[in-house]
Amino acid sequence: MSVLTRTAFILTFLLAVIVNCNAVAPSIVNSSPLYNGSIGVTYNLQLLAIGGAGGPYRWALASGSLPSGLTLTSSGLLWGTPTGGKTYAFSLKASDVAGNSQTKPVSITVFSTAADNRYCNRGNFTNFAGMKTDRTANLPTSCFFTARFATPSPGRVITVPAGAKLQGFIDSAVCGETLMLAAGATYENVSGFTLPAKHCDDNHWITIRSNTVDANLPAEGVRMTPCWAKVASLPGRPPFACPAGGVPSSTRLAKLLVRPSETPITISGDHYRLIGLEITRPTGSGAVVDFVQTPRATKIILDRIWMHGTARDETTHGVQLGDGHSIAVIDSYLNDFHCIAGSSGKCSDAQAILGGNDTVGGGTYKIVNNFLEAAAENILFGGGASVDIPGDIEVRRNHLYKPMLWNPADRSFFGTTFTVKNHYEMKNGTRALVEGNIMENTWGGFSQIGAHILLTPKNQTQGRVNLCPNCYVTHVTVRYNHMISGGQGVQIADAPNDNGAYATAGNSDSVHDNLFENLVYKNCYKCTNYYNQIATGISAPSSDILKGVTLQHNTFVVATTVEGTPTNAGMLELGGPTRTKQTGITVRDNIIVAGYYGPWTTGGTSNCATNQPNGPLGKFNACWTYTFIGNLIPGGMLMHGQNPTWPGGNIFTANQMAVEYVNLKNGFGGDYHLSLTSPYKRTASDGRDPGADIDSLNSYIRNVN
Repeated sequence: MSVLTRTAFILTFLLAVIVNCNAVAPSIVNSSPLYNGSIGVTYNLQLLAIGGAGGPYRWALASGSLPSGLTLTSSGLLWGTPTGGKTYAFSLKASDVAGNSQTKPVSITVFSTAADNRYCNRGNFTNFAGMKTDRTANLPTSCFFTARFATPSPGRVITVPAGAKLQGFIDSAVCGETLMLAAGATYENVSGFTLPAKHCDDNHWITIRSNTVDANLPAEGVRMTPCWAKVASLPGRPPFACPAGGVPSSTRLAKLLVRPSETPITISGDHYRLIGLEITRPTGSGAVVDFVQTPRATKIILDRIWMHGTARDETTHGVQLGDGHSIAVIDSYLNDFHCIAGSSGKCSDAQAILGGNDTVGGGTYKIVNNFLEAAAENILFGGGASVDIPGDIEVRRNHLYKPMLWNPADRSFFGTTFTVKNHYEMKNGTRALVEGNIMENTWGGFSQIGAHILLTPKNQTQGRVNLCPNCYVTHVTVRYNHMISGGQGVQIADAPNDNGAYATAGNSDSVHDNLFENLVYKNCYKCTNYYNQIATGISAPSSDILKGVTLQHNTFVVATTVEGTPTNAGMLELGGPTRTKQTGITVRDNIIVAGYYGPWTTGGTSNCATNQPNGPLGKFNACWTYTFIGNLIPGGMLMHGQNPTWPGGNIFTANQMAVEYVNLKNGFGGDYHLSLTSPYKRTASDGRDPGADIDSLNSYIRNVN
């Protein structure tokens, strides 16, 4: 070997040693245990790694066995439907682009029922597989574990016969007992039922339930429907499940009746679980304010309940969460909550579930796997005075619905006009997870504009009195939801009340992997023309300037009947004061139609977005410190009334058809994956397809409707 060859060999060897010594393995972010599974409930977790030589990271099972029914893809998606209930231990391996790898032992507990405690461990400890944040939002820090095995009633089983005074049985019940109510019987108390404090513990719950055996009720974790009360269908509502064998010959539920003149069912105690009940009102005779309220209650579970008003009577609230702690509404069906619009109405806004208005404090709410129907807001937090900001709110796998027969512009309209507003609204609250829901049908005309979601802190007024200057809305995560037929997708705004006063703050929201379709649909009654809003009032104090908002990987599909017309005015309204910018605004990797006019000002000559000559770029620069990249914007170069000047790093098509979805289908009921031949595949800033991860979204919402 020559000296030159030997020298080259030594240098090559030394270089290899140096490279090998400096090689840094990637780090698996997720910690053990991974979040929980339940038999029959879809599981979906995207594993995360950082560092090393960078991604894309390749994943594999290093040792052990995955839970039966789950699959691990090479991209790190752990998904499927668990079929076996136990704790599974195994090891994961993540490899970077250079082949460096880390192996990490983890475990998953799969519960043997369909009860959904995905992010909550027994003992009420949150479990987000080591993740404390979702982009700019903090995730909930407390939770409520609601599996029946964790809420035992080991004491006496007491029969409450038809015609008996139920309140007396409740008053006499001791911790650990079960009250069996007769299926088909109606129980009423003219002064309202009260479930008082018993000072129970977690091993001795009081259960109040129908005497129908478990086998003849929906299984734990399966949604109750009216069919268990011998109702095969409801006009204008989606079809719902019935018991095996079809509509039963008699109701399997016991009924609690609340008349307009009576006090609501008041749960002020602790450790109560209600199962298999129908809670309703008689037809006529005035408005009912609340069916259930929870002042100072703690650890209350409404499980497989049918709670409903009547077709035309005014029924304002289903469940009032004020001043309650650890309250769960799960696997239930709530419908017909509405107030008549105009001067003839006796109430103003109706909700299936209302919270966020506390006199002593509240929080940790679980709203999972329900059908929730209400005219104004299906779910509302805030809207009144509150001494606190309730936190740790879990809203998952619900179907939020408004029947089109309530829509004055729809041919099915049934003649009574209700006050309709939106699906999910927060005026007061923090650390909320809104995941895997379907929100269907909304419109405007009653002080609002047909939005699906509002994250809008509000210092509500009563005349000249400002009720909640301390209210705020922060750290809200909205992910993997499917919104259908509305005027507006998301409104995130810090605005003044009628007296010009503001709430305390609005910030730190994460909105990603959501599908909005049939936006600005043909019969959307008095809807807005702008289908998103990110804004601050022009007079806002510095503490209330919007900040830390992320919109990423969302798909916004406009009804093609209005695409390219002024009815589809634009993708976004924005605005705020000229003296202070809204910081940390991220809009990236979305598919979002520009609209006829494109991004536009919320109005006012002193608004940062007004009279900006340089198109969208000028408005963004004037109002925000921001990231706006990786978006696919149909019609972005064809706007009217402003120059098509955009931030760099975005892609534009002539229209939605040019996106090349698998099936656009006029913007309603389509398949919004990008087709294999779409030139826009893998063009997002993170190398993925722009728009929502449709496969993951479909997994999260499977069997929700």
